[in-house]
Amino acid sequence: MTQGLARKLSRTKPHREALLKNLSTQLFQHGSIVTTEAKSKELSSFAERILTFAKKRNLALEKKNDLGYKYYTAQLQKRLFLSGDNAHLLKKLDCLANTVYMDRPGGYTRIIRLEPRLGDRSPQSLCELVDLPIFNKLKNGKEEVVRGNMKLWILVKTIIQQEEEGNIKELTLNNLNKYLKNKSPDQIDYFFNVDILKMKQLLRSDNKLDPVDEQIDKTKIQELRNNLLNYQTQLKTVANNKNNATRGYVYVESRPKTI
Repeated sequence: MTQGLARKLSRTKPHREALLKNLSTQLFQHGSIVTTEAKSKELSSFAERILTFAKKRNLALEKKNDLGYKYYTAQLQKRLFLSGDNAHLLKKLDCLANTVYMDRPGGYTRIIRLEPRLGDRSPQSLCELVDLPIFNKLKNGKEEVVRGNMKLWILVKTIIQQEEEGNIKELTLNNLNKYLKNKSPDQIDYFFNVDILKMKQLLRSDNKLDPVDEQIDKTKIQELRNNLLNYQTQLKTVANNKNNATRGYVYVESRPKTI
């Protein structure tokens, strides 16, 4: 039996539903939220269901299925606070479902463990939406950093440190490969040509490091990209060797004849 196995979060059912509704609204409004580890895990599954409903709602609209569109709209309204600052949250969900998560089958959120909370030492976690844009253009032409993508910022900070040491480690290349796995070739080119350069400049400025000439930075980024391509080639070679390995078995073209 699976009845009663869900986390109660020390709350009654109405209070728990209101809590998750509030947390998910804040998550979609800001892109990331810090809370306790237990709440983050419940929020993750709750938010992924909301995004699934948003994708099905858009699909029903494309197929001109009015009944399905109304049903999924009601499900979203049931799970989100859509008043005040969040009045346009449905439009934001439609944008995420149509662009960022259109070809993604699942795994829309990420949980990152943080240090225990001051005071009660409760385990904390960061719950964030994955694959959000790194920078956002404002109406006045300026750019702002989009809240979220903490794992990527930590990765770029690690790349800066390892470039100064002169050795990009295999684990760093593996994490970079995971981040770029679902990206299109145009998105990968934009990341290496624009995004990572801006991120490195911002991180050096925030950590009060000496600025580096832009041309030198571009050369290092190109070396990083070449190292990543070599690493991807190694992964393909290892995968092919595993597929071709017989593991001690002898393959025959026809069934042996019995005596």
